[in-house]
Amino acid sequence: FIMSLAENLARRRYRPIELLTGIRVLHSKGYAIAEISRKTGLSREYVKDLVLLISQGEDRILAAVECGTLPMRAAIDIVDAGDDDAALQTTLHEAY
Repeated sequence: FIMSLAENLARRRYRPIELLTGIRVLHSKGYAIAEISRKTGLSREYVKDLVLLISQGEDRILAAVECGTLPMRAAIDIVDAGDDDAALQTTLHEAY
């Protein structure tokens, strides 16, 4: 599985869902953020943020982050806004 994930990362045009699925599987198998970071070559902060978004079930937001259409910081702010409509509107406005 790790070899498959590494191959997906090495490809120039991997599909974002493959990366997310790989990180989701590694995290569910008990790998720590630092281990996932080391194995994937991604920064610890980035992996930590991805794991947060994965644990919140934010697949569409994750896909937007991986495609480069939404900055990670904006994605985290959107998730942190939760059900607070005013906070969510402010966050989306700032992201735009």
